Amino acid sequence: MSSLLSPNPGCLLVGCGVVGQVHAHALAELAQSGHGHLAGVMDIDYAKAQAFGRQWGVPATASLDEAISW
Repeated sequence: MSSLLSPNPGCLLVGCGVVGQVHAHALAELAQSGHGHLAGVMDIDYAKAQAFGRQWGVPATASLDEAISW
């Protein structure tokens, strides 16, 4: 994941449910202006995280420890 001091920091989305979709769309809009982007997703339901990650083209995991090590 990008540094928070980067001009376009990467954001980890935790939770891949309905609200996660809203947040992912918002991050896609931010990416267009260079103010952030979706860098990865995490959900305790690994299958849900994998599907969400494939949809948005980002890494996915069920482990918060793994996600914050990216």
